[in-house]
Amino acid sequence: MSAFHALSLFRQLTSAIAHLNAIGIIHRDVHPTRLHMLNNVLKFNIIGLPYNLKKLLKRPDFSGHVNYSAPEFINEQSDFKFNSDTWSIGCVLYYLLTKQDPFEGRTVAETKSNILNLKIDRNNALGQHDNVFSTLVYKCLERD
Repeated sequence: MSAFHALSLFRQLTSAIAHLNAIGIIHRDVHPTRLHMLNNVLKFNIIGLPYNLKKLLKRPDFSGHVNYSAPEFINEQSDFKFNSDTWSIGCVLYYLLTKQDPFEGRTVAETKSNILNLKIDRNNALGQHDNVFSTLVYKCLERD
């Protein structure tokens, strides 16, 4: 994916999430499988589609895809805010640029640990892009 295209998708995604946040909705499950294109316009599917079940936690008190979940969800905190979606947007941009899930671990526990310790592969394909992209990703992945 070209840098220009990734930046265009990022801008459209942030606009969609900003709209949801502006009307009081914290989505809590932003990830690449929710992105669809129609006539070169990004469509964000707020309902979702079936996804690889091994990446979902099937618990009544958890919502979302582990790799794209903000630390407050991993810690099962109930005081999350709109910036939880910002974290996920940063994870989506990372995926768009590298074609790899951020924080991937061999187990769910390892993935959670990677998120809590901000253990992300900084020497991957992200380094092939302009510094603007790595700055955007890592600014989104800053803790509150």
